[in-house]
Amino acid sequence: MSEPPEPFPHQGRAALGRARLRLALRTRELDALQALARGAAAARTPEKLVASVLGSLHRAVDLDLALVAHPWDGTPACVLYLSRPFELAFLEAVRQRVRGLLGWPSGAVIAEKPRDLDGFDAGRGERGGSAEEQVIVVPLVRRNHPAGYLLVVPALAPGKQGLRLLYSAANQLALHLDRILANRQAEADRFRAIVDAMPQGVLLTDNRLRPLQANPAAVRMLAACGFGGATALEPAFDRLGLTPLIERVREAGEAVAEGETHAAEDRIWSVTVSRLPGEAGELLVVLSDRTESRRLQQRLAQSEKMSSLGQMISGVAHELNNPLASIVGYAQLLGGTAGADGKLARRLQVLGREAERCRRIVQNLLSFARRREPERKPLSLNQVVENVVALLGYQLRVDGIRVEHELSPDLPALAGDSHELEQVLVNLLTNAAQAIRQSSPSGTITLRTRPEPGPRVVLEIEDTGPGIPDELRSKIFDPFFTTKAPGEGTGLGLALAYGIVTAHAGTIEALPHSRRGTTFRVTLPAGPGQRRSEAPAPPASRTTAAASGRVLVVDDDEAVAQLICDTLGRDGLSTRRARGGRQALSELKARSFDLIVCDVKMPDMSGERLYEELRHWRPELARRVLWTTGDTLSDVPERLAQRTGLDVLAKPFDLEELRFRVRRRLAEAAT
Repeated sequence: MSEPPEPFPHQGRAALGRARLRLALRTRELDALQALARGAAAARTPEKLVASVLGSLHRAVDLDLALVAHPWDGTPACVLYLSRPFELAFLEAVRQRVRGLLGWPSGAVIAEKPRDLDGFDAGRGERGGSAEEQVIVVPLVRRNHPAGYLLVVPALAPGKQGLRLLYSAANQLALHLDRILANRQAEADRFRAIVDAMPQGVLLTDNRLRPLQANPAAVRMLAACGFGGATALEPAFDRLGLTPLIERVREAGEAVAEGETHAAEDRIWSVTVSRLPGEAGELLVVLSDRTESRRLQQRLAQSEKMSSLGQMISGVAHELNNPLASIVGYAQLLGGTAGADGKLARRLQVLGREAERCRRIVQNLLSFARRREPERKPLSLNQVVENVVALLGYQLRVDGIRVEHELSPDLPALAGDSHELEQVLVNLLTNAAQAIRQSSPSGTITLRTRPEPGPRVVLEIEDTGPGIPDELRSKIFDPFFTTKAPGEGTGLGLALAYGIVTAHAGTIEALPHSRRGTTFRVTLPAGPGQRRSEAPAPPASRTTAAASGRVLVVDDDEAVAQLICDTLGRDGLSTRRARGGRQALSELKARSFDLIVCDVKMPDMSGERLYEELRHWRPELARRVLWTTGDTLSDVPERLAQRTGLDVLAKPFDLEELRFRVRRRLAEAAT
C-alpha cells in the first residue's frame, strides 16, 4: 500500500517561509513608522522634532551618519548626528554638499559640534571614502518647495524597506516641521499684534543703536519729538538725555536700567533699557508716557496735603472763632458808646475793621478746609465768566489790563455752585492782574472756554505776566504760599480755588512751558445735576417788636458769654451765665427762663446732650434754644439744626444778627 503524498511540496514550504519573513519585516517596518509618527507628533520645537525622528530612524535603519539641514530660523542651520567616527574630509564634503543644495555661501557655518546617536562606538574606526557615493539625500518638502534636506549614511545598504523608512522619515519631518513653524509664526504674529497694540513704545535696536523694529506707539512718540524715520537713534537718545541710561546697559553690563525723561514740551516718559540674550548685543527700549499718571499722583499728593492742612486749619480756626466773636462784638458795643469822642471813634473803627479782616481770613480758612458738596444747579460757565468780568472789568481797565474772550458758543451746561465758581475765577483773575503789574504797566488776560470729550468743560486763564518758575509750580496751591510782598496777600486764593474745583469733581493746574506768562486750566465735568431744595428766603425785614424775658447764656468761653449777656442786657433782657451744660441744668432747675442761648460744643456736657436732657425733662424749654457754634467746618451743627428745627448762629456773629435772632425766638415763644 502506497503512502499518501505530502500536502505541500518543498517549494511550497519555502514560499511560506519567505511570506512569513516578509510579513514580519513589514510588521517591524509599520511599528517603526508608528513610533516615528508618534514621536514627531509629540514634538513642539524643530530641535525636538529632529531628535525624535532621527532616533526612531536609527533604531529601524542602522545609521552611521544623519544630518538635517534647514533655514527655518532665517539663518543656515544644521544638526549632525554620528554613531561612529568619520574622517574630517568626509564630513566637510557632506557640509559642502549641503551648502550647494540650499545655496548657502561656501563659508557659512552650518554644522555645530556633532551629536551622538544611540550606540555610538568610537572603536569602529573612522569611516571615509567618497561622500558623493555613500550619502543618501532626501528633500524635506514643505508646501511644494524644499524647506531643507535629510542626509544619511547607512551602516549597510538600506534596501527597499530602508529607503521607504527614509522617505517616511523625511515626510514626517516636513509635515510636522510645517506644523511647528506655522504655530510659531502664528504665535509670533499674535505677539507682534500684542506689542503693536501696546500704548508703550517698544524699540529693538542693535548694539550701535540702529533701529531694528519699532511698534506704532514708539514711532508716534519719536515722531512727536522730531525723530521720525531716523536711521540711527543715538542722536535722539542723546537729545532726550538717555545716553547715560543706554551706556549703563551697553557698556557697564547692567541687565536693566530705568529712568525718566522730559519730552515733547510737557510730556514725561519713563524709559526701560535691557539687553536681549545672545552675542548680538541687541537692546530693548520701552518708552511709557507717564504724564497723566504723574499729574494724578501730584493731584493725589496735593489732596493729601490739603486734607492734612485742612484738619490743622480747622482746629486753629475753630479756636479763633471764640476770641474773634468777643473782639468783633465788643468793638461794635463800644462803637455805639463813643459819642462825640472822635479819636476814640476812629480807634474803634480801626479795631472793628481789623477784627473784621481777621474774621474774613478765618472764614477763608474754613472755606478752604471745609469738605462739603457744592450746591448742584445747572449753570453756564460762559455766564460765570461774563459775570466776573463785568464785576472786575472796570478795575482791570484802570490798571491797564485788557481782557480778551474766546468763549465757545457750544459749551454744555455744568452742574455746580455758580457763586463758588465765580470765586475761583475772581481769585485767578486777581492773581493774573497782580502778576502783570509786577512786570509791566499793561498786559492782557485771555479767557477761553471749550468743550472736551467726557463730556468735560475747560476754562483757561492766560496772562502775559512773568510766569511761574518751575521750582515753585508744585507749591502754588499750598495754603499761605505766596510770592507777593508782605501785606499784599494771604496765600489762600489758589488754595481756595483748588478746594472749590476739586469739590466740583474737577481739576485745576498751572500748565508748564506756556507760550507766555502763566496759563491756568480748570476742567469740570459737564451735565446738569439734581437741584437741591431751595433755602428758605430771608425775612424781608430784620426788625421785630421789642421783647422782654429771661435768657440763660450757656458757653464755656467766658468772654463770649459775657458779650452775649451785655448785648442782650442793653435790650432790657434779664440774663444769667452758665459755663457748661451741667451748670445750665442746675440753673434751669432753680429758675425759669424764656430762652436758652447755648453753644453746641462744650467740654463737660455738649449742647446736644443738654438738649436731649431738656427734651425728656422739660420739652417746652427744648423748643426755646438758640444754638451758637464756632465749629463751622463739620456738619454737626447743620445736622443738629435740621434735627431740632432750631436756629444756629455761627461765630463770630454780628451783634445785630444776635439781637434779631433772640427777639424772633422770644416772639415765637410768646405765641
